Amino acid sequence: MTRADGAVPTGEHVGDERTRESLEAFWHSMPADLRGQVEAVSMDMWRPYVEATRAQADIVHDSFHVSRYVNRALEEVRREESQERQARGDRRLKGTWQLWLWGFENLPARWAERFEPVRRVARLRREHAEQILTYFRHRFNNAIAELVNRRIQALIPKACGYRNQKRFKDDVLFHLGGLDLYPVHVL
Repeated sequence: MTRADGAVPTGEHVGDERTRESLEAFWHSMPADLRGQVEAVSMDMWRPYVEATRAQADIVHDSFHVSRYVNRALEEVRREESQERQARGDRRLKGTWQLWLWGFENLPARWAERFEPVRRVARLRREHAEQILTYFRHRFNNAIAELVNRRIQALIPKACGYRNQKRFKDDVLFHLGGLDLYPVHVL
């Protein structure tokens, strides 16, 4: 869990596993008055984390993740269609990426049924519409959390790996936990 309300984002919690229970444990460990100050949490659409956070704060789904789902689904359909056609010696789809960006209403009927991965993403967007639209109320995204995640990943080779999960968690919180290590001068 990354906290981004100050000038420098900090790592607040490193869970043992990527589960709903792990994130719920974080929420329950936070004092109630502090928990009440959390207005919104930006996250991807991973259901266990959404379920663990829903009662705590507004959820903002990052537009980057939403777009990535759409683009991956389009690429999956395009690749399958292209491979099928190329296996039959038909190379007409080569260089047609822009055509795959059409809206469904403009697609020829013979192609529309091939777009099941795109329909899956459309259903996903409908299921998470409230959290996607919450962005416009809070105006923030996952960029800061992604920055902290990148810094965490940079710690691993620097430490030549970790013997166990506890050492990893301690290192993350030491380097990215917002510790003030400067001595206080008392006059």
